[in-house]
Amino acid sequence: MNTGPDISPSPQASFAVVLEASEEWLIDRILAIARQRNYIRYTSTLREAWRLSIASLSEQLLGALAICPEIPELSPDTDFAASPGAAFAVEEARRHRARGIDLSLFLGLMKYYRQSYVDLVDERSEVLEDAQWCRRFVDRFFDRIEICFCAAWAEGGEDERIDEMRGANRHLANEKNKYLTIFESLAPPVILLDTEGRVDNLNFAAARLFRKSAIPGSAYYGGENEQGVFAWLEEELEAFLPGEGTDLVLEKSLEDGDHELVFEVRLQRMLDVSGKFTGIAVTLNDITARKASERAVRERDSQYHALFENNHSVMLLIDPASGAIVDANPAACTFYGYDHAALTAMNIDQVNTLDREELRIELERARGEEKRVFHFRHRRCDGEVRDVEVFSGPIRVRGRGLLYSIVHDVTERRRLQDEIWHQANYDALTGLPNRSLFFDRLGQAIAQARRNGSKGALLFIDLDHFKAVNDTHGHAGGDQLLREAARRLAACVRQSDTVARMGGDEFTVLLAEAAEEEAVEEACRRILQQLSRPFEVSGQEARVSGAVGIALFPLHGEDPAVLLQRADMAMYTAKEKGRNGVWLSGIPT
Repeated sequence: MNTGPDISPSPQASFAVVLEASEEWLIDRILAIARQRNYIRYTSTLREAWRLSIASLSEQLLGALAICPEIPELSPDTDFAASPGAAFAVEEARRHRARGIDLSLFLGLMKYYRQSYVDLVDERSEVLEDAQWCRRFVDRFFDRIEICFCAAWAEGGEDERIDEMRGANRHLANEKNKYLTIFESLAPPVILLDTEGRVDNLNFAAARLFRKSAIPGSAYYGGENEQGVFAWLEEELEAFLPGEGTDLVLEKSLEDGDHELVFEVRLQRMLDVSGKFTGIAVTLNDITARKASERAVRERDSQYHALFENNHSVMLLIDPASGAIVDANPAACTFYGYDHAALTAMNIDQVNTLDREELRIELERARGEEKRVFHFRHRRCDGEVRDVEVFSGPIRVRGRGLLYSIVHDVTERRRLQDEIWHQANYDALTGLPNRSLFFDRLGQAIAQARRNGSKGALLFIDLDHFKAVNDTHGHAGGDQLLREAARRLAACVRQSDTVARMGGDEFTVLLAEAAEEEAVEEACRRILQQLSRPFEVSGQEARVSGAVGIALFPLHGEDPAVLLQRADMAMYTAKEKGRNGVWLSGIPT
């Protein structure tokens, strides 16, 4: 589906595009190798550290691609100090040597970094202009990096290495102190357990709760055995430790001198970057006040009347079996617009807009305490419908089992939430769905296609010559053109399809259930025709065109990010082949 001239990108250009789009792939690849070869024992357990390594290497490789028109071969006269990445290699030598890393360990892992980039070339060979050239470039680039690294490593004398180690140790000490300061300052009690359930550390709040300690850090530096303190957790730990769950929440009552405290206890399994279980973090959240409040609500039978009548919140007492409104406070009468006699003669289904069966189910859930917070729409005497949040639960009043309901008018809050949601999911300039909402709809379309065995298409569109419009008419003129372009794009597709703005002058179109390739082609023709028509900008004529890249699902994959990447690359191909054209992504092998 090519409507432009045949212009092939250079190997450097095609490789650069792949590199810039493949950071996550490279991170996953090197992590998989590090786990398989056990390098994970000697390296960081944080994914972000691996991301930084890949980002640094890719930056150096992209720089080399930009300045080396040919493969940087080696020779006896090569000035390695001037090689691409030389400064990077020297800095890496200094950093790793200071950390006490063995040279052979570093070089071994570096071989697998090289392998990850070679594997990327093999994985993306169908979109690379010359995969063999790219492999050789990767090999020579890493050869130069490793030679520079070894030379820098060998240059440092013993005194320099000792100074580096001292600096690294000072840094580690500062990091440890920072961790301890934060850990000890946490308000909730926190206990860290090892893989056997033994205490590794506990913060000041936990130590004070269990040992009355007034010395922050005493658990860390004292190293006392705290196992006996947590006998209250032994049964749950015994079940949680060998299981596969990552999170467990339970309630516990603990003695604090003469007082009983109620805690929400959360157990979280700690996993390192390799997925290895390293221990359990136990956090205690004091919910004593909340539990006391709940008990007070259940026990207030004799005192409810005064509180009920004088409360400024809308309050109702409802018979859960029949739905009859048994009582209503003055605030409720004011809110609904009925007097007390009229309101207490009504059934809740005359106020609630749910149908009777749905409402009956919700009343049962409230009576059984399966649910306490509800969101309804209530109709007032004047017919106005308001959004309400209802806190409801069982109560006994003069021996009768009823439901108390506290009603809050949240109409304005819901309006603001809807407005915020719209702002978060729609482009402010064009009114189209933004990147976030587009990815959500693409994921749904892929899932539906998988269920139904149907097909779909993702179009990536970039406006040609848009910069010239901005330069000529200013950003206000550019914005005017973008709004009109968005309107035209939306008019080119079905109502069930999605047009989104990804940013700048880039748009995407999701053609859900596009069974025939001819339908996709027809949509692309309409889009190109509409974008090629003159635009009126600030009272003057402006012209742009479009480049369209296409990825089909499930043909080109079922991962939203991969599909977007393929459509993006196809769009760039369309631009390189003459603009105002369409390009279909290559079929993956």
